[in-house]
Amino acid sequence: MLLVVMSANALVAQYNFSIYKLPDIAEKVSTHEKIAVLPIQIQLPFDKSKQSEQGLKELKRIEEEYQYMYQEYVHEWIMFRMDVGKIQGLQLQHLEATNDKLKAAGLSDMLELVKLPKNEIAEILGVDAVISGFVKRSYDKSSGFSIAFQGIEFNALQPGPDAVIELHDGKSGEKLWDVMGKAGLNSDYNVDKGIWDFMKRGVRYLPYKKRKK
Repeated sequence: MLLVVMSANALVAQYNFSIYKLPDIAEKVSTHEKIAVLPIQIQLPFDKSKQSEQGLKELKRIEEEYQYMYQEYVHEWIMFRMDVGKIQGLQLQHLEATNDKLKAAGLSDMLELVKLPKNEIAEILGVDAVISGFVKRSYDKSSGFSIAFQGIEFNALQPGPDAVIELHDGKSGEKLWDVMGKAGLNSDYNVDKGIWDFMKRGVRYLPYKKRKK
């Protein structure tokens, strides 16, 4: 196991990364031809046990909105690196195709998706590897997330995302690589901007970046 820790300064945040990868990861990914990005698991700053029925429905809607938003973030940054030639010899399954296949398999609900081994998900999607992730989506005053939804009780959590992006082999389901990060904030910090930047920086360390076929 290799573990690298680093930080990067930005206008609004300081990112502390920890990167994990298997020692033989180059060999592991050498047979990958097609990958897919899964919806990103979200933790919101709410105590669901205190919510009304209407509040729970609204929370589910918000969670799904962020799951697909952050999935798109990761997908867009991988596509960007492909377009500029940083990743070569690899196909990235279109988001619509990925999500349609998950829905057809009864896996559009994140609670069901996270229960399934990654190799079984890869088989359903017809890919050689899957990229998944997790974001602790905190409350901030600078985005539309601060709207007061009727019937929803907020928890007071320290702002700033805890986030991870993972790469799993499609045959074995083994985790090959991940990048984890937390941003230190200033008073003007926007959570979604921070997560966007984390995804951008995290994708740079995918083990496909120098791979050519």
